[in-house]
Amino acid sequence: MSDARGAASAPAVVLGLSPTGLGVARSLGRRGVPVYGVDANPSAVGRHSRYCHYHEGLSRCVANGDVRGLVTGLRELARDAEQPPVLFPTTDAFIETLTAVADELESFLRLSTDLGRFGLDFLSKRKFYDLCRRHDVELPLTFFLSSETDLPEAQAGVRYPAILKPVFVHRFRALLGSRKVVRVSSAAELEVAFSELAQVDPNLIVQEVIPGPDDQIWCAICYFGRDGRSRSVFVARKLRQYPPGFGSASLAESRWNSEVAELSDRFLTRVGFRGLCATEFKRDPRDGRFKMIEVNARVPLWVSLAEAAGVDVAYACYSDLVGRGCQTTDQVDGVRWIFLPKDLASAVRDARRGGLGWSEWIASLRGCRADAVWAPDDPGPALSLPIYLASKGVRRLWRRTMRRIAPGS
Repeated sequence: MSDARGAASAPAVVLGLSPTGLGVARSLGRRGVPVYGVDANPSAVGRHSRYCHYHEGLSRCVANGDVRGLVTGLRELARDAEQPPVLFPTTDAFIETLTAVADELESFLRLSTDLGRFGLDFLSKRKFYDLCRRHDVELPLTFFLSSETDLPEAQAGVRYPAILKPVFVHRFRALLGSRKVVRVSSAAELEVAFSELAQVDPNLIVQEVIPGPDDQIWCAICYFGRDGRSRSVFVARKLRQYPPGFGSASLAESRWNSEVAELSDRFLTRVGFRGLCATEFKRDPRDGRFKMIEVNARVPLWVSLAEAAGVDVAYACYSDLVGRGCQTTDQVDGVRWIFLPKDLASAVRDARRGGLGWSEWIASLRGCRADAVWAPDDPGPALSLPIYLASKGVRRLWRRTMRRIAPGS
């Protein structure tokens, strides 16, 4: 397609080249947009995409934790471009890092999301839940902890099973690995889990578990223009995730749901959000109502599903920000997206528990037209995937090892 020819002089900068960033790079690159990718991990899959120019200098700044160097490098890139670049942060770590310099960044480039006002409000689970309560958004039963003295009230008030999760999930990667939460079945288990997580940060959240399978989790990718109007929305549901119950999507399907779209629109309009974000709800079988799980001020892992289903929200955002407006189309339902390594791991875990059989798993793959990493027109990332997964495992093991030996050093 040639939609971007008039705007090709406005490059995009994708911060984070995991499969999430890869999805954004492909979405834009296929339309002729020059894309610069930034990631501290030299094995990141997006680095090997034909649609992405890996920026060594900016990536070096990220690896060294040099925020000022990153800002300076972005300024230099903007100075050399004919139009201000569009910046797409695709990880929570980048959201947190750039929130403090969002106003400065907006002076010379365009942000795909509203970092200045909502970066931390959405990233911090506590701030986000407070925001939901102020705007009458239904949530699971939730308790906030800041010290051990808050624990008895939560232990007595929450319904079990429950989950314990950090206010800033990404800060606990070394401890939790691929998990986002710790599931507990009793007050005693909650106390043990709190003692473990409080070593990193005692500001934690206890929340009831909404019953029901993963396919009752519904999500939307939304883009709101600078005038506050909804410009593009895509709705999907998770079919499986890893880890099961409280992880990231491993199999998802495009499926329009007007209630999810309306709930997302109502909340984002009320708070005055601008830019690109992803909402997540789960239908509660006890009352049939959708409960808000989270909103991320960035695209989700399965962003390439939106492109495959005909609603390319990432490109709609780019196109609007460079002054070309948004072309809206109806989504195609029934298109499936998969992150095969994660989904295989999820299926193995489910099979061990007597759940999903192998024939059922194979049958569930019908309709998969989008893959988190593999693409016929861009095979490089898939060829590098084994190295990427191995490097993630090594880094996770190293962080855990350092965490164990640090107290005694």
